[in-house]
Amino acid sequence: MLSLKKIAFIFIGIGVVVGLAYLMINSLEPKVRFQKIIGVQANSDTIYTLMKTPILWKKWYPVFLRDTGANLETFFYDNGMPRGLQWESKTEGSGTVKFGYIIPKSELNYVLFVKEMNVNSIVKVKILPKGKDSTDLLWMIESTLDSSFSSKAKAFLFDRVLQSEVENIELNLKHYFKK
Repeated sequence: MLSLKKIAFIFIGIGVVVGLAYLMINSLEPKVRFQKIIGVQANSDTIYTLMKTPILWKKWYPVFLRDTGANLETFFYDNGMPRGLQWESKTEGSGTVKFGYIIPKSELNYVLFVKEMNVNSIVKVKILPKGKDSTDLLWMIESTLDSSFSSKAKAFLFDRVLQSEVENIELNLKHYFKK
């Protein structure tokens, strides 16, 4: 049987661990930055077309490959340039992508909003041709959350989510271009 002294020691230990976890999370910046280069065996024109055409996101973006029944709406400016897309999924949540400036065949910039996490991410993808049928994609993502404790805890987890999603994008693009 545990003595009162041992029980008190256990509760003090738990308190110290919880306190340290609180201090660690509270010291985090509510901003997540992530960068990765993805190599794809396809020419840069083909990749640019795939990425700038919202309806084609169903072929490579992880949300749509995990939930093929996700609802996707696309939006265009009057001149035909892509403005963005939004999705709703029973398993993947919902969100929007709003395209910012696009440098044809070179760079795409967009704001990604994930409703369930209430997070806006600024995404920049640089298309870097390496050869006739080889292209690197430099993904740069910055997400900003408010400075509350819960947002800082979310930022800690969201960093892992971003890394996982970009790794899924890499696998999906490599699979797509193997066909």
